[in-house]
Amino acid sequence: SILTLPKDLDDLATVETFTRRIFPDLISLPALVIVRLGVAISCWMVTIYMIFLSTGWDINTTYRPNSKLQNTTLKISGFRTLCPFTSWCWIMLGSAFSLTGYIALMAHLGREQEIEQWVLRAAL
Repeated sequence: SILTLPKDLDDLATVETFTRRIFPDLISLPALVIVRLGVAISCWMVTIYMIFLSTGWDINTTYRPNSKLQNTTLKISGFRTLCPFTSWCWIMLGSAFSLTGYIALMAHLGREQEIEQWVLRAAL
């Protein structure tokens, strides 16, 4: 059967949503925290590397043969590495794992009541 969506987003944005495990015998809550925060740290480390340490890459523009536009090479480096769509997706992935890892960590520490509602909404 198809689940019906709740009328309010806060019905879904709960700590239970982010800490429920399908196979609790295979992965514990601390392991879930480690995996989520590990992926988040990896995403942010790659992003920081691409911005500050990488030499970037060159993009060659190509136009039709009779076009008045000239082919040129664009240097993509520094903060410009955040412009491609894949970089935006990578940052969203890192943000999602950061938020869900934080929620799981707070639940593991028994501090669920300290999680702001906007964090739960944003993690959805």
